[in-house]
Amino acid sequence: MSAIEPQIAWRRYVLAALVLLSTWWAMQLLGADLGKLLDRDGLGNAMSIVSGFAHPDLSAEFLRRIFDLSLESLF
Repeated sequence: MSAIEPQIAWRRYVLAALVLLSTWWAMQLLGADLGKLLDRDGLGNAMSIVSGFAHPDLSAEFLRRIFDLSLESLF
């Protein structure tokens, strides 16, 4: 084990702690309720979003709408 490895491990722990702390802080500021995310409706909505990644809508109408909204965002 080199002298650098413990320093890298320590930095990873600090980074993980900072990410968790900032996530908790953001949830407090936004008034987010983690319980609602993990209840039946929240999990159902999450699964709906994830399944959308597996079977995306690539119809011409949908892609045109995405293109139009992208241009609107740019302008």
